[in-house]
Amino acid sequence: MVKRSPNAPIEIRKQTVQSPEFNVNNGKVIWLCSSPREWKPLRTYALYQSRMFREKNAHENPNIITYGEDLDFGTNLDLSDEKLWKDELQELEKLPYWIRHKHKKNLLSYVGQPVLGVNTVQAYIKVPGSRTPGHQENLCTCAVNINIGPGDTSWLSTPEEYWPALDELCKKNRVNYLEDPWWPAIEELIDAGIPVHRYIQRPGDIVFLNAGTPHWVQADGFCNNIAWNCLPMQKFHFDIAIERYELNLQRKFQSLVPMERVTWNLAAAGLELDFEMFASVRYFLQRSMFNLANVVKNIKTKGIRVIQQVDDKQLRFCEDCDCELYTLLWIRDDGTSDEVSVPYCQECAESKELKNWMVVQQYTLRKLQTMYDKLKLKW
Repeated sequence: MVKRSPNAPIEIRKQTVQSPEFNVNNGKVIWLCSSPREWKPLRTYALYQSRMFREKNAHENPNIITYGEDLDFGTNLDLSDEKLWKDELQELEKLPYWIRHKHKKNLLSYVGQPVLGVNTVQAYIKVPGSRTPGHQENLCTCAVNINIGPGDTSWLSTPEEYWPALDELCKKNRVNYLEDPWWPAIEELIDAGIPVHRYIQRPGDIVFLNAGTPHWVQADGFCNNIAWNCLPMQKFHFDIAIERYELNLQRKFQSLVPMERVTWNLAAAGLELDFEMFASVRYFLQRSMFNLANVVKNIKTKGIRVIQQVDDKQLRFCEDCDCELYTLLWIRDDGTSDEVSVPYCQECAESKELKNWMVVQQYTLRKLQTMYDKLKLKW
């Protein structure tokens, strides 16, 4: 990778090697797992990893770990460039279709553009002790991770149904489950009746985490991993993604996966869906169309200027609350330009001065009805 793209930016997290049983800061066991961030060229970080590898004589044993020492963890290296990483991405086409980052039966293929680390591949370049704090994947999508080696990685997780209890423990320990980096104390989880699974990912192993699995990860040795998300085209996976999408709206937490856009694109593709999936998708589209129709009616009632402007090239989120903006974008009207500037949702726009707003409408209701009618039931 260094030969191919030596100056590629890689995110660096500064951490301290600790036992995976808990997280310590200033001598106290706490859940908040902070790690200052900076950016470096890939070449610079690769030299650091190589130097550490030689100093620990890791050729003989790549799983040498020394608690208490400081480390740099290289994370979120973007491998989405299909020309630059053509050979590597083609290798991933050998995987079963249901775990590929691109496939017509992967719902994330209907976003319509790259969402880094979600429907694209990222690399994680690790030295012993590197940590990925606890989380569920965005919108509870499935996680796919391959360990290139040479060392091992420890994974800790709990079944999806225990995330509300984990959320309560996060509140008790003064961390935000969705927004903060956290590392739980295993003893606290056991005392709360939350089961913990721990497993070792050897070089060449693929870890697949089903939808919504809370997990946290620590490198046992020197290893490089690649990872992405997928969302199988099944009722269970679709429903759990929608459930988290709506929870994020309530908590004003941004959903990187724009589920309205995904679902309307899926309908427009005209694929045949089994009965359960068809019913779930149709119900979500009906609610989406009903909501959009009410907003359009409200706009007309208030006499707000509306312009038609189709633009599928960019995902839009509200400037204030970070919710997905699909079809209707509220922007400030200076009376001279129809260009989309800073977009807002209706709720946030109405909390400000309403008199100087206009609405950009990307799809008419008739167009959405046409897309809806393309949805097919597989008999």
